[in-house]
Parts: sequence; structure tokens; C-alpha cells
Amino acid sequence: MARGDRLIGPAYQERDWHGRLRLYDQASFRPQHRLRAAAPEVRRRHWWAPPSSDQGPTSHCVAHGFHGFIRSGPVTNRPIDTQPQFYARAQAEDEWPGAEPTYYGTSVNAGFRVARAQGFISSWGWADEAVMAARHILTVSPIVIGVDWSDGMDDTDPDGYIHPTGTVRGGHCVYVPGADLDRVNPDETKGTVWGVQSWGVWGYKGKGRFKLTMDDFQKLLDGLESPQWRGEAGAPQEIKRVVS
Repeated sequence: MARGDRLIGPAYQERDWHGRLRLYDQASFRPQHRLRAAAPEVRRRHWWAPPSSDQGPTSHCVAHGFHGFIRSGPVTNRPIDTQPQFYARAQAEDEWPGAEPTYYGTSVNAGFRVARAQGFISSWGWADEAVMAARHILTVSPIVIGVDWSDGMDDTDPDGYIHPTGTVRGGHCVYVPGADLDRVNPDETKGTVWGVQSWGVWGYKGKGRFKLTMDDFQKLLDGLESPQWRGEAGAPQEIKRVVS
């Protein structure tokens, strides 16, 4: 999705994108914001990730995605806010006036603004291609993504994969702590990323994890409905928060 799109939860159905604003934070214009797609020496990595959370019927997916990212490796931190508190701060930082119930959801960009203000990251950039996003995972840290979410992604298949098929229901945010550029998928394509859901007991073995082929990841970044509404993969520079 374009930068600034509101990201919502599984219960949200209405397709209201407030014009799908293309907005960027100044922190995105640091030198690393255009991530290089050069092949890294590390081909497989899965950073430690905490158990999946459960956002319930709320529109707090951005808050849950960032909570997981903040707690995950390689730089493990303890969140300052609860997920509802983080969500409220993100709505105050995002691209739309007002707050819930005036509108529901918020943006990944706003989540990064909150994370920077709280001392968890120094900056962040955007990966335009799946291989760029994977390279950041392999060499730096997990990423946080905001993408169209379709019916075929509402549960995993028997191998633990989700598939961007069916009707697009809205936008959703998750964090992605793992990538393997050489893994051969059941459909015989090459390359996989691992993501963490925020729907509690869900997916393969009920652990809230999913796999996504690199080809399908690229489809999400390209936008399932229109190239104008691209997905986003936020690639942050983490720092260890100093507790005073």
C-alpha cells in the first residue's frame, strides 16, 4: 500500500482508504532508505520472535506488529506502552485528523514515528522489492509490513503458507522476522519469508506463524488490486533503548 494507508484488523470490511495518501516521513530520506538488492552472504536467518499476540476484534494490528518487532531479536527491547496505548499514539501521529471512532486503524509510518520517539529505532526506510526486504531481514533486523489482506491469507495451508488469493478485505500489518533465499517452496518457487500474525491461536499448529513465498511477497508489495496501492515493507535501524 502507499505510504500513509490506514491498516486495520481482520474484522474490518469497509473499503475506505481516505484517498490513499502517498506520505513519507523525513526519517525515510536517510541514506539507507533505498535498500540495495545485492545478494547477501547470509542466505537464511530467523530472528528470535516472541509468541504471537491477539488483537481480537480491534483495529490494532499496527500496535501488535510493532510490539512484536520491539520485543524480537537481534535488539530486544521491552515495550513502553500496551498495544492500545501504542495504537492511540500512532493515531495521533498518522496522516488523518481525529481518532477512533472517527476512523479505524493507522499507518505503519505512524508506528515507526512512535517507535523512534520512544527510543527503539533511529530511522527507517522502505523496501520496494521482496529481495530488498529479505536482505534487510538477513543482515539487519525484522521488518514491519503493511499489505492488502485477502481471503486466501486468512489461514495457512497444510504447509504453513498463506496465499494472496480471493477477495481483498482490507489492509493488515504484521512483522516479518525470517527469510530464506534458497528454500524451495511446495509450488517449486524459490525463497521464503516467515511472518508473525496477531490473531492469537491461528495458522499452522496454532502458533500464529506463517510462511510466504518470495513471489507472493512481491505480489503484495506490488499491490493486489492496483499498482497505485502498493504494499509497504518498513526496514528500521534498531537501537537498544536506554532505561533511565
